[in-house]
Amino acid sequence: MKFAIVNGTKAEATKGFKGICPSCGAELIAKCGERKINHWTHKASRNCDPWWEQETE
Repeated sequence: MKFAIVNGTKAEATKGFKGICPSCGAELIAKCGERKINHWTHKASRNCDPWWEQETE
């Protein structure tokens, strides 16, 4: 997921940040590294987005 709600504002993933899923309201954590594009993931396993697909650059 590219965007999450952080402090009431839509934000891209940044290392060390936590956010809220705009679809289901669950907690998200930022995944930021050197191999994959920065993105948000659910803290616990969830499938809240029926349109989900792999993200690539």
